[in-house]
Amino acid sequence: MLIEKSRQGFTIVELLVVIVVIAILAAITIVVYNGIQDRARASTIQAGLRNAASAMGLAAVDGATATQLPANVTAPQGTYLSLSEEQNGYCINAESLLKPATGYSFSSTSGSIQNRLCSGKVIQNSEVGRSPNLLTAPDFSSSWGLNFQNGTGRALSTRTGTSDDPYIDRPVLILSNSSTASTGWSVIQSSGINRAAVTAGKTYEMSYWVRSIGPYNATTAEYGFMTGGAQNQTISLGANITTTSSWQRIRQQKVASQNMPSDNVLYLYLNTSAFTRTGWSLEFQGFDTREL
Repeated sequence: MLIEKSRQGFTIVELLVVIVVIAILAAITIVVYNGIQDRARASTIQAGLRNAASAMGLAAVDGATATQLPANVTAPQGTYLSLSEEQNGYCINAESLLKPATGYSFSSTSGSIQNRLCSGKVIQNSEVGRSPNLLTAPDFSSSWGLNFQNGTGRALSTRTGTSDDPYIDRPVLILSNSSTASTGWSVIQSSGINRAAVTAGKTYEMSYWVRSIGPYNATTAEYGFMTGGAQNQTISLGANITTTSSWQRIRQQKVASQNMPSDNVLYLYLNTSAFTRTGWSLEFQGFDTREL
């Protein structure tokens, strides 16, 4: 009589090999898929930029001033367009709403698309594809200052953005600390706000980029709009976020509790625990507030 031998299953080593192979294939698939998505998004942005440049060229023939995009220009889905100041001609920005720090530009001077944003200041109310930025001086040209209990040894300055920053050639705001004196409060403020555009019950998205340099081992907050004494909280301060040496985007959405009073300012609270250490700085870029 024949005896049928029992069939053995996979060994642990064989199962591990199969799992590793599947994981490698999955990783390759994800990388390829993300690459395809990125290329498709870039193609969409560049196509919208070319269309806007063509419309601007025709408008220039008609004698239009290059402070706004022509009325027939629309931004592709998921992107927005804007104009930047340029000494001769015009420069168009095109950015992805999914990747706000990545964009392209078209300069009438060079006549070609660049893998970077325009170097000039964005012209107020020139954006197409999203609501306007309600901060009137996002380039830190005016209306920005410090509010300290003890401000000695603390100062604000600016520099031009580089390829290591979220926005190339856009100004970076720097808070530097060279003092070991303690302080009870420390905030960055800006009075440059289109207050009339902030309405009770409407939702707004507020964001900025921040990174720390040196021994700053504390937090910054999601900014709000209130008086210098933290009253009239039209949009209140949000959560604290630990800063790192890498740029990170701080982003929140809030509903305005009231129409903005005329004395409200942008109010960004800084954690005071790090102010007894010297030799550090905080860098900020891209302050933004928009109605959704």
